[in-house]
Amino acid sequence: MKQHNTSLTGVMRQAPAIERTYGDYTRQQNIKRELYLFLLQKREESLIAKSSTLSNSRVIAAARADYTPVSPKRDLILFGALILGLLAPFGIDKIIHLFNNKIRTRSDLEAKTGLPIIGEIGHKNESELVVVSQQSRSLVSNN
Repeated sequence: MKQHNTSLTGVMRQAPAIERTYGDYTRQQNIKRELYLFLLQKREESLIAKSSTLSNSRVIAAARADYTPVSPKRDLILFGALILGLLAPFGIDKIIHLFNNKIRTRSDLEAKTGLPIIGEIGHKNESELVVVSQQSRSLVSNN
């Protein structure tokens, strides 16, 4: 019996070490379980995100293509260029006259004011110093 008591006492002394070892195993098992659950959750989240980014479109009819290449219509382009070449100068001239706010001729003044004109002041664009000469027939000389 004494031997039995000694063996039981030896086992009882080893019990805390064994219990500590089992406690370590339990902690490692809990850590691994939590890691496994975390990875499962992340996998589900990524699958949900992937499925939400997929489009819900489907092909109704397959695309068709000709075997001959498509080229520009030369005649149509030339016709358009001709029309544009003829209309562009008129459009530019119209825009210039639209923004013109100066009075250049007698008819401009009459059209804008409606007042009668009493007289005009002549202007000569040439570089001669003599305004009136014997043979002059300009508006300034008034022959």
